Amino acid sequence: MSRQIQSVPPDVRAPVGVPISIQGVGHSYVTNEGRRVEALKEVDLEIAAGEFVVFLGPSGCGKSTLLLTVAGLLKPTTGRVRLGDHEVRRPYTDLGIVFQDPTLLEWRTALRNIMMQAEVRRMDKEKARARALELMESTKLGGFEDSYPSGLSGGMKQRVAICRALLHDPPLLLMDEPFAALDALTRDQMGIDLQALWLNDQKTVIFVTHSITEAVFLADRIVVFSPRPGRVLVDLPVDLARPRKLDDQKTPEFLDRVDKITKLLRNEGVLQE
Repeated sequence: MSRQIQSVPPDVRAPVGVPISIQGVGHSYVTNEGRRVEALKEVDLEIAAGEFVVFLGPSGCGKSTLLLTVAGLLKPTTGRVRLGDHEVRRPYTDLGIVFQDPTLLEWRTALRNIMMQAEVRRMDKEKARARALELMESTKLGGFEDSYPSGLSGGMKQRVAICRALLHDPPLLLMDEPFAALDALTRDQMGIDLQALWLNDQKTVIFVTHSITEAVFLADRIVVFSPRPGRVLVDLPVDLARPRKLDDQKTPEFLDRVDKITKLLRNEGVLQE
């Protein structure tokens, strides 16, 4: 069954720099076979405005479920989520969201795929086009405005998806394993480019990944989840200077944080040798 997304009235939309409060959130569901599965259990998190927070954990631990709950696309079984002063009770519109699959329309050019956001939101066409072109230039897509998805690499397609998510300048960006399908070199470059975009305006970001190195490279904080039912094992600050460079991944400070998380996941049985 398709879900109809309802617009949140302007008076309850999050202001720029919205903080997120996740209070006692749990989520369970019933499978087609009638078995009840507990995906999340009593998750409590406070995310400050402008923080870049990474959710890290094994497959099936509820990371994406929590992301969709923040967006209002899933209703928690227990607990609540607040964006600013308002509780999320329905699909939330003042955000951008990027998934692993860029979901571009093959019959629309890169620019027209980005402009879909403007059409749905009934934005001023000329202002939206100017911002789209600016975003494309800043993400190394300049010159590919009239290219169709079939002529774009995987990384370029995902850049188009990010531009589309940012077109309306939302205060909150949710990213569900956006680089997982990319090759290693492209993934590294996308991490550098995303960091640069975030440093430019420091929106609140929640980023889901399975990669420990990617998490340490991008995050202000890494929230590590246990196997299902997902609960917070550790909330680890990453106080490394920005902008971070690929060579920083070789430093003792970077490797120390990777090692801490690796040992934690090994102790939980997620990583086995």
